[in-house]
Amino acid sequence: MPGRVLSARGGLIAGPYDPTDRFTYWPVRVARGGDMLAPPMPQSNLSMGAIWPSG
Repeated sequence: MPGRVLSARGGLIAGPYDPTDRFTYWPVRVARGGDMLAPPMPQSNLSMGAIWPSG
């Protein structure tokens, strides 16, 4: 049946019994307050980089 097939996959399924804590982690973390690392605002002149130890 070419052209008549739909394959739908859920990317992130969360619910009250989700043991992974993937969905609620960030809203809870932001509500807790304090310092957080986040991407800069688009108009910012700040650039991000990653550093790994050598050796």
